[in-house]
Amino acid sequence: MDIQQFLEELKDIDFSALDREQQEEFRTILLDNGLFDECLELSRIIYEQNREDDTAIEGYVHNLLYLDKKDDALVVLYNSPKTPSILYQEGLIYLEDELYEIAEDKFLAARAGTDFDEAIRAIDKELVGIYLSTGREDKARNLSERIFYEEPSLENFQTAFDNLYALGLFEEAIDFYNQNGRGYEDAGILFSLAFAYNQIQNLEKSKMHLLKTIAIDPDFTEAYLHLGHMSKGDEAKRYLEKYIELQGMAISGYLHLISLYKDDQQYDNIRTLMQEVLTAQGISEETLFIAINALKSLYEYEKIYDLYNGNSLIKDDPILLGAALNALSEEEDYIDFVEEEVVTYFDVLHDDPTYVETLRNVYDLTGSPRVLDIINHFEHHHGPHGHH
Repeated sequence: MDIQQFLEELKDIDFSALDREQQEEFRTILLDNGLFDECLELSRIIYEQNREDDTAIEGYVHNLLYLDKKDDALVVLYNSPKTPSILYQEGLIYLEDELYEIAEDKFLAARAGTDFDEAIRAIDKELVGIYLSTGREDKARNLSERIFYEEPSLENFQTAFDNLYALGLFEEAIDFYNQNGRGYEDAGILFSLAFAYNQIQNLEKSKMHLLKTIAIDPDFTEAYLHLGHMSKGDEAKRYLEKYIELQGMAISGYLHLISLYKDDQQYDNIRTLMQEVLTAQGISEETLFIAINALKSLYEYEKIYDLYNGNSLIKDDPILLGAALNALSEEEDYIDFVEEEVVTYFDVLHDDPTYVETLRNVYDLTGSPRVLDIINHFEHHHGPHGHH
């Protein structure tokens, strides 16, 4: 049917004269065709004719919320009978505005007024979120576990498991999985379990669960990063290469892979990796940091010097500035240049973890009194090891 023609015909229909069933049919047609303003008018008519009916009120409220008329929706709910369904709707709106106390009161009132299991569970799930947001983790934990025992499902298991995890109760999370979760072959849960084992220093089981994770989901990017960090030699390389192939972005993955290539003198691999990163991701703080570290491991100080002078980003970022100057301080040809820079950029570099090491490299080769003054400043203010 032509929408324009349909709209013209709609103008001739007196919706208020139709019975409720016909009104609801028209409302569905309007919704399905994205005619939300026309639908709102029809929802209003249904509501005006059925002010005591939950479904009429909810239909109108949902329509108002969809059109961002939140205040109007709250007024409608405020003037409606306080049935569990209406209280629940009010709770959801206050929750979205992070008015947790009011939302909690509404949900608890709704819960007290209903004995419908599905409604109670829906309310309890919202309460778990409120308890977590307001620092009542134990309450969240107890309620989420109760929800799971009453209705065992992957989703309810995940919520209860995540709460234990968020509380840092890693042993309990593992026990909860072993007692209740073994049937759930879910990559996300297995990955969380691997992390929990890692936290209690059981690295063997951690790695085993990471391997199970990628067996279920071969594209689970983060699992490859952790497997790479937990492995050695060629095995570690394979995992980290896969992580990067899946477009993982953690700098630690790139730096670890570069150091593995360096150990095996695979300098071409370092070059290729660096070029791929810069080509695929462009110039950014992250890619420059990777490039500086790659060039440092290739001993290509001239290229670091060129990068340093060719990218203003480096001088604005303490970490990049620190990394570049630290690399250049290893090469005698650049030591006078580095001396000038470490003095000039004292304020920017002050908190960079490599700064003191760079200063010492410069002082060892130049004996510069200016640089010695800065080293003494750190030893005076921060103790003999620089930063704490």
